Amino acid sequence: MPELTLGIPMYNAMPFLPETISSLLTQDYHDFNILIIDDGSTDESSQYLKTVKDNRLRVIRQENKGIIFTRNRLLQETRTPWLVLLDHDDIAYPNRIRLVMEYIRKYPGAGMFYSMAKYHGSKNVGTFRTTIATPAVLRNLTKAGYLLAICQSTVTLNVRKVLDTGGYTLNLSGVEDVDLFWRLALNSEIIFIPEVTTGFRLNFSTVSSKGLLKQSIDVIYVQYLLLSHLWGLSPLADDEVRNHLPALLDKKHLQFRENIRKVNIYASGKDYIRASAYAAKSLLTSPGHFIKRLTYELGSKEIAVNGIDPRIFAGFSHNLWKDMV
Repeated sequence: MPELTLGIPMYNAMPFLPETISSLLTQDYHDFNILIIDDGSTDESSQYLKTVKDNRLRVIRQENKGIIFTRNRLLQETRTPWLVLLDHDDIAYPNRIRLVMEYIRKYPGAGMFYSMAKYHGSKNVGTFRTTIATPAVLRNLTKAGYLLAICQSTVTLNVRKVLDTGGYTLNLSGVEDVDLFWRLALNSEIIFIPEVTTGFRLNFSTVSSKGLLKQSIDVIYVQYLLLSHLWGLSPLADDEVRNHLPALLDKKHLQFRENIRKVNIYASGKDYIRASAYAAKSLLTSPGHFIKRLTYELGSKEIAVNGIDPRIFAGFSHNLWKDMV
């Protein structure tokens, strides 16, 4: 009886879906289920899945409900204790399921496992920036008010423990995982697997590439919810607090991130001329952040996190919490 299910939330996944499915069918460990929730696709994704002949595959089709509903349905429909996550345009490296099973056997009481990811495309286009730390450090970082940087497509969830925390509760596509991770970090052990197990596809159609400013505001909104919880303060309604959040952002850092994502996108598409141009723009925009990112790729021991320095929130506290007025 399989102990884990590999779950994919799917919506209009072509032309990437065949490569994603192939990466599952060629794993070097075979005893797992595959569950795909088709969130009302209107392209050829559903037709393609009908051609996949593998008795481990189960497909559930629903009317379009959005990614948060679909991720929660994956949790509810999973018939195994563990759910391995993968987005419909990413790929699992051949040893991923075997490594996850090894860690499940070592740490059966964990709430979550995660690992490293490489940007998928041509060789050497970069590594997904990831918080690499022990469970105790991950919890302490969260208690200090920082968010964890984890690629959701590398994650394996303890289904019962995640459901006990409420599952995905924040209806904000692109940061629903960041919100789940801080709640898990405070209540369960999150364990890092020190291997690259996933190819993460970064392109201009992804949520993060479509609207980096919006996503950045969404991330610090999640951090605001975390800090409200830690500091025992009552958060304002979403629409009340959002007008104040852009003032907390470092505009140069935001421009740097936009340029560096274009470096990775163009490099993965083998357009090295544009990639080089945006690398130069990244350096000119923020030399400090460029060097920091470069040293991360070269193996810096500094722990990566998401969000901003919590002290910045404290400086704007009179606008962010009624309790402080």
